[in-house]
Amino acid sequence: MSASEERVCPYLGAMNGPDTYWPQPSPANRCYAFPAPTPITEDEQERLCLSGEFGRCPRLQAAQMAYGQRYPAPAARPWAYGWPWQSRPMAVVVGGLITMGILLVCAWALVAYQTRGFRPASAFATSTPAPALTATAPAGTPISSPTMPALPTDTPTIPPTDTPLPSPTFTVVMIPTVPLETPTPWPTPTPFPTPVPRPTSTPRPTFTRPPTFTPRPTYTASPTRTVTPTRTPTVVQYAVQLIASATSAQVQAGQTATFNVTVRNMATVPDNVVLQLFPAVMSGWSVRLIVDGADKGAGPVTVALAASGTKTVSVTFTVPADAAVGSAGEAYLSAASQSSAAAQASLSLTVSVKE
Repeated sequence: MSASEERVCPYLGAMNGPDTYWPQPSPANRCYAFPAPTPITEDEQERLCLSGEFGRCPRLQAAQMAYGQRYPAPAARPWAYGWPWQSRPMAVVVGGLITMGILLVCAWALVAYQTRGFRPASAFATSTPAPALTATAPAGTPISSPTMPALPTDTPTIPPTDTPLPSPTFTVVMIPTVPLETPTPWPTPTPFPTPVPRPTSTPRPTFTRPPTFTPRPTYTASPTRTVTPTRTPTVVQYAVQLIASATSAQVQAGQTATFNVTVRNMATVPDNVVLQLFPAVMSGWSVRLIVDGADKGAGPVTVALAASGTKTVSVTFTVPADAAVGSAGEAYLSAASQSSAAAQASLSLTVSVKE
């Protein structure tokens, strides 16, 4: 397969089938990327189909996306044969030659018609007979007449006389000169007379009757009704939040760890919050809840909070002196709103023993 065939799109074919194609841009070429052959403009053929750039053809890319396969390698295919004017360049050349031939034939016919049967008389030369040469001897010289033996007399043969050809006669045809006609000027339009406006008649005054007086009806005012505004119930969203600066600590045996916890009322109204401590420690450990400096043990303790108000409480872990290194204790602090069972919060606090 030649290099020129590798530049041809494998889906380019002639209108009578995809097995052949025209090697130059032609209206007889078709695109067979889809089942139905599609006409292609000659500009697209020159830019894409025949230039090796058919991979950028949007029609070919759409066909690949639709059928899920890449175009096959170009195969050697014969060129299509047909009339040469099916190609645009050849059509222009053939049309120009035919037009030039028609113009030449018309020009020759016009010249032949105008000059038919006319030739000048001087075109043919009349032959003049050559003068006869006579031998003359010098004066005073005697000329002896030699005696010639008698010869047999031959009958002279007269050569045929050539018939002179008649001279052609030329007739001069005078082409009359047609004088140009002087255009007749357009007549000057006669202006229409100016219309005279008709006098405007003065309308007669129209008699208007005075309106009849109609007494206005007397209306009695209705008592004004007072509408009591409907109270819209306010929906309060109750919520509680526990915030601690730290949730784990490490202490040595015999020491105490303290956690400061802030209880926040997230509602827009005052609320009472119940605090309770749930320790999960080994024997000998002590976990206490401190509210307003008072030891409340594990609770429960009720704390009154204003709208969006906060209160800080403390949770202390006391580690026994014989606690093993690496042991740990944990406690859960819960907060529940007395106004809504769904408003709850919890916090996990851890203490471990270090060396």
